[in-house]
Amino acid sequence: MIWAVAVAANYGGAGILHCRPGRGQRVGLGQTDIAGEHLIERFRLFFLTVLGERVLTASNAFTDEPFEVQRLLALAIGFMGTAALWWCYFRRTEAIGIEVAENAADAGGVGWWATWTLLLMVLALIGIAVGDELAIANPGDDATLGFTIVTFGGPALVLLAQVFFLRNVLG
Repeated sequence: MIWAVAVAANYGGAGILHCRPGRGQRVGLGQTDIAGEHLIERFRLFFLTVLGERVLTASNAFTDEPFEVQRLLALAIGFMGTAALWWCYFRRTEAIGIEVAENAADAGGVGWWATWTLLLMVLALIGIAVGDELAIANPGDDATLGFTIVTFGGPALVLLAQVFFLRNVLG
């Protein structure tokens, strides 16, 4: 609950441009100076933390139940998915983000779009982790609507976040 309040305050404040009634004008994104390399480094660390949490969640789901080949296969597929997400982010999106953030005339705007992208990516990774955990813990169960949504919706949200970011920073 505390994290939800913090995220709402962070995005809400930026959304109204940190308007403080009686204190003068709002702070526009164009007035904001952001070090692109620092911003991308922060995202890199956060993204790695979430990927690490994904690996731990999948590993715990595997070790909590007796060994089965189906569960081992589900674990391997989940780990390969984590590696693929790592590769997609660090081989393409991050490099583009660094270049755009360093050379942008409107670094605040780039930071704003990058922050929304990170939020979508984290939500997507949480969904993927839940889908992996369910698949590893219960590989023989029938797929429910909820399982299907998190399993396929998570990767779709990752792609949507990347498209959203690239469209807004590269045009």
